Amino acid sequence: MSKVIHSILSVGLTLISVDGAHAQSNECPLKVGESIANVSIVTIQDLLEVLPISKSEFETQEIFNQKQAAFLAENNLLDVRVFETVADRSRLKYVAEEEVFYFDDYLFSNGYYGPSSDLKTEILELTGRYDYQNAQGISHRVYDNVELLETYVATFGTGAVLEVPKVQYVNVTIFGDHELDEDALTIDTSSFPMKKIRRYYGYEPVQEVLAPDENGKMVNEVLHSVAVPIEDARTFSEQMQTFTVARLTPPYFATNSYIYEPELSNPEERVISNYAIRADIICSALVNSGGTVASILTPMSGYLEYATQ
Repeated sequence: MSKVIHSILSVGLTLISVDGAHAQSNECPLKVGESIANVSIVTIQDLLEVLPISKSEFETQEIFNQKQAAFLAENNLLDVRVFETVADRSRLKYVAEEEVFYFDDYLFSNGYYGPSSDLKTEILELTGRYDYQNAQGISHRVYDNVELLETYVATFGTGAVLEVPKVQYVNVTIFGDHELDEDALTIDTSSFPMKKIRRYYGYEPVQEVLAPDENGKMVNEVLHSVAVPIEDARTFSEQMQTFTVARLTPPYFATNSYIYEPELSNPEERVISNYAIRADIICSALVNSGGTVASILTPMSGYLEYATQ
């Protein structure tokens, strides 16, 4: 059993500020071959503790809007920011003969760590019942953390007495533009065997590659690539980082929290806090272990349609 609460928890989220020349443009401020150290890093964990996400019952909407606008301006949150995204390095697949890594968008946690559907609906201002399923676009987990808050002893209905850990899960996801597309996945029954037709909304450059799926079957995938010398490949796969450049847009922030009570089959009390940030995503980058930008990707205009099998 769970219950939903709205609250603000302390989150450590790092943003990177960029120079003024890029602050109000849609040009990607990161360049291949340049160091990520050329931009200054700003930590906003203290800001999130007082983040004005929703108005209280004791203030008007106008007063809240003024307070939020002042907060955003004072902390330069309307300028271009570079978020470090949660990287799933297992998505990197190296082809030694080509000295190239292939990877999909899950490397950037794009759509990989989706928050609750109600939070996605709120931050994207969706209105239809199933819009959260049909909304296609880019979203990145920019922070997640698991922390043991305390441990206590609980007695369950069966009389069992168990030690229960109370664990806090905190995550922050940034959402870019999304398009409503009910046909993002269709089945072509005119062919044999039947084909799954997918529409890819994500980054370019991208290419269709025939690759084995989890069961070893060869299927079409849309993948990105980055060239890395074989002598550097292992270190790259273990230490590379991913970043996303974005500018915050209304409604800026949303949050919710869920508390899951411990059960005999899962004796853990879970406090899950989701944060969403709305933004225009300008580009994303892979950065090698030395802090140098190795690859830049930009959001596609439209979509790429392909048959997965």
